[in-house]
Amino acid sequence: MTTILHYMWRLFDAVPEGVFKMRMRFFLAFNPFVPSSIRRMSPVRASINNYVPHAGDIVVDAGAFPGDYTVYASRKVGPEGRIVAFEPNPVNFKQLKHHVEAFDLQNVTLLQKGLWSKDCTLKMAGAGVDTHVVENGEHEVELVSLDKELQRLGIHKVDVIKMDIEGAEIRALEGAHKTLMENDIHLAIGSYHEFEGEVTKDKTEHILKSLGYKYFTGYPERPNTYAWKEHPAAGETHGAGSTHF
Repeated sequence: MTTILHYMWRLFDAVPEGVFKMRMRFFLAFNPFVPSSIRRMSPVRASINNYVPHAGDIVVDAGAFPGDYTVYASRKVGPEGRIVAFEPNPVNFKQLKHHVEAFDLQNVTLLQKGLWSKDCTLKMAGAGVDTHVVENGEHEVELVSLDKELQRLGIHKVDVIKMDIEGAEIRALEGAHKTLMENDIHLAIGSYHEFEGEVTKDKTEHILKSLGYKYFTGYPERPNTYAWKEHPAAGETHGAGSTHF
């Protein structure tokens, strides 16, 4: 069954992007009449498994294409919150920008940049969900460290980081040391990619632990490493809050 579901989602990914497809994403992810096995395949549900953005939160969406998490989080944080969405691939960025405009999201800052350990330019191949940094890629993209980019933006507080960047998560975490140390951040990091020949899970957990974060890796349909610094207040649990779109 799991293989069939993954195949179905791959077919869905092949459908051309547009507002209708975006609305279908949310229907499949949150409609209670959709079987739970299908709802759990949603990348957004995987990203909010441990923490749902709250009103006023400042959220970093790294690897924002196609904008499903950006749209979801934008509505959750409201006018007092802010989403900073990173997407370096020019083809993907165009689609992301279209969706942000189509949903009239006023609290989103769009950056055609990717996250890395330092500011640099590299080559990237592919488009859509299958895009990654390679030596001979067709796109030259701008990469930045999160610490430096937030400084340039004048952002001094971050509440949430969602990160799914096709194996670049380790380098991105290295470039976010100051941000992670100085904030109590809820993280959801895709940890099923490969980095230097190894699945990113172990290195992701090691980095987060070294910075004082508690963590666990879960959500087998789309494995993420979830992390946070402080225990929730009395009566609250991680992941609490409505996941209704």
